[in-house]
Amino acid sequence: MKTTKIEKRNTIIMLLLSAAIGIFSPLFMYITLARKNEVYKYHCRKAFNFHLLIFLLFNISLRISDVLFWIVFAFEVVQVIIIAWKVIRDEPYHYFIRIPLFKEDKYVVEGE
Repeated sequence: MKTTKIEKRNTIIMLLLSAAIGIFSPLFMYITLARKNEVYKYHCRKAFNFHLLIFLLFNISLRISDVLFWIVFAFEVVQVIIIAWKVIRDEPYHYFIRIPLFKEDKYVVEGE
């Protein structure tokens, strides 16, 4: 199934916003748009699973060290930029680390 320009644009906005506001961006998009569209559901589930783990790592790293917090933050930003770039180029992607809370196999991107 091919994604439209609007779907791609909205997905990229959600991904880039998730670098700043974390788990809330994919959660908001999932609640508002994913019930009607399988493309949004697929990307939101993958992003939510990743940001759930990042949220937990942020909380743990804040209690241990400020340096560790910034390392986790830098990892999150780099990972989100890589994923956004792959979405722009219509390439299959996966997050390096994630908690598989939501199933991700409902929609398959071409090439995966």
